[in-house]
Amino acid sequence: MLWLVNSSQDIVFELFLLLSGFALTISKKYILALFPIYLLCLTRPQYWPCFLLLPIAIRFLELKNKKEVKLAKKMVIIPFLFLLATLSINQLVFKSAAIAGESGLTAHFGHNKNWYLSMPKFDSDVFLSTGGNMDAAKVLEGSSKFSFINDLELRAALVSVIENPKSLFLNTLQKVDTYFFAVQKNPQLSGEFFLAPDQKSIILGTNRESWTLLIGSALYFVYRALLLIFTIASITILVINPTIRKKLQNHPVVIFCIPYLTGSVAAIIFSTETRLKIVSELLLVPLVLYVFDLLKINSQQAKLN
Repeated sequence: MLWLVNSSQDIVFELFLLLSGFALTISKKYILALFPIYLLCLTRPQYWPCFLLLPIAIRFLELKNKKEVKLAKKMVIIPFLFLLATLSINQLVFKSAAIAGESGLTAHFGHNKNWYLSMPKFDSDVFLSTGGNMDAAKVLEGSSKFSFINDLELRAALVSVIENPKSLFLNTLQKVDTYFFAVQKNPQLSGEFFLAPDQKSIILGTNRESWTLLIGSALYFVYRALLLIFTIASITILVINPTIRKKLQNHPVVIFCIPYLTGSVAAIIFSTETRLKIVSELLLVPLVLYVFDLLKINSQQAKLN
């Protein structure tokens, strides 16, 4: 995280806005919570599903009084109004309603037929950007598919999906593994590694090995491994213990899983690596700790009885 603060400054804004939005939610300041989360969507469009789903999730919490219930019902429509306004402004100002300026290019990267060769070891952007491997014109040569789409990068992504179903399967499998189960940072290696223009070999370029990066990778490995183990343990506890499950359902902390789960949508449709999930997965930590706290309380009560 400290390295990302230095290399990807947008992480700082992402973390601040996410924590602000969910701190306000826990404090039951639901309307105020929508504003930092909306700004979060403008920082990283992957949070739009979270923004749209959050008021719906709050609606199903066990709210304490009729005023809270009425407010929750009214909130459901607000994110959709924000989305409509954003699309309209983008169309008016930028002549495109897209919520992300480089969504087509990102989709092309994520659905390039060789994307699975880069992850988890190499930086997919660098790996595929050399030797014409991201040339949209080459992908579209001789193809009339999706000709109604003006964005050549998006069109190339869709053509690649249709023409390379095996690569689509391998790409998707790697994205799911990278997002949910990988314990090492992704990409695992720092440096410049390229797919050769003939797509038959990998060129090993500059490898930026340093003890700072290696120690950082080791620390992330420990953190991610423990998070994965305790998250699986928490899910197991909730499955086998209905009392703890009911208590969790009635507490606002249950919504802390939403950013991470909805983030998987963009990860699987487009692409993923550590910097795109590290902030949202941090909210799993208090959620997991709360489950174990409920387990401790439940065990103490069982002993007293």
